[in-house]
Amino acid sequence: MEFVLHSYYRIPIILIFYIIGIDYTYSSITIDTTLKRKKLIALPVVYYTPDTRWGFGAAGVFSFNFKTDTLNARYSNISFGFAYTQNKQLSVYIPYQLYVLNRKVWIYGELGFYNYIYSFYGIGNNSPILLEEKYSVQFPRIRIAPLIKLMKNHYLGMRFSRDQFKYLKYDTSGQLIAHSILGSISGTSSNLGIIYNFDSRDIPLYPSKGILFESYVYTENTWLASDYHFSKVSIDFSQYINLKKNLIFATNIIHQISFGDVPFHQLPTIGGPKKLRGYIDGRYRDKMLLILQFELRQKLNKYLGMVAFWGIGEISPNYDELKLKYIYPNFGVGLRIVLDQKQKYNLRLDYGFGKNSNGFYLTLGEAF
Repeated sequence: MEFVLHSYYRIPIILIFYIIGIDYTYSSITIDTTLKRKKLIALPVVYYTPDTRWGFGAAGVFSFNFKTDTLNARYSNISFGFAYTQNKQLSVYIPYQLYVLNRKVWIYGELGFYNYIYSFYGIGNNSPILLEEKYSVQFPRIRIAPLIKLMKNHYLGMRFSRDQFKYLKYDTSGQLIAHSILGSISGTSSNLGIIYNFDSRDIPLYPSKGILFESYVYTENTWLASDYHFSKVSIDFSQYINLKKNLIFATNIIHQISFGDVPFHQLPTIGGPKKLRGYIDGRYRDKMLLILQFELRQKLNKYLGMVAFWGIGEISPNYDELKLKYIYPNFGVGLRIVLDQKQKYNLRLDYGFGKNSNGFYLTLGEAF
């Protein structure tokens, strides 16, 4: 679960969360056995935003090996996050990565339930911040991708995703309440597709070398019990180079394009803790997305690290309408606190700057 504060939120509150989190982390529960190693890391969550008022919850990760795994097998992990606010909003978020039969089978995805408030700024590049409208929506989420190992580092499988949206409240003067935007009426998004991955990373949570290439194509249609009819292609490429001891250079390229009648909540987006930090999550959205990100990661000592990141991104309805004036740059710096020495699992604190925008991010794990 990501907790994000932007310039108009109260930064000192997130620092309270940070202090509480460290104390709890180093009293985390660790259980080791010969063939079934397990570890639980948990952090309490306390935060405040104008839209939610006070929020409380927890976030963490449970790591383990299956009994059939070898001693040096890659750990499976189930992350979790949940929060409840004074405005009776609820988020439950459970992403998972399972490596079965010594990585011959790879299963990952997410289970979740959200009853929360979000922002919509319009579709396309001409979406000024003044057009922001808030909406409250409730939806359960299921995402699962089972893959089978074809050969060393190569995986092929299927991808299924389902979100069932129920709108609870709209801004009284926005586009969504007028239902002029596709997806602004309660409905179900359900899709099925094919996925191919290449993974040569040494450590999934904090790689020092290797490549992760994730690609999929999926379709939504009535035969999948979806209320929408469209397709999407996605490519996500990350490379990690160890420049010298404790210094890593990471590169990330994301390209997504959608075809058909796409609801606004399924369009590719810029912003948030993973895609161009410094922009509000979902600040820009359209049918086509292209992002290029870089990050230098320097380990300072056993428990601390720091990063510098920068990148550019663009959205467009199609390739023909790509324009240089609509390129969105970002840059920023961050601090890393190591929660697990073996898996390199980090608490991430980033401050990013975008075009007329900035944001503070506190979450678990790396952006890419």
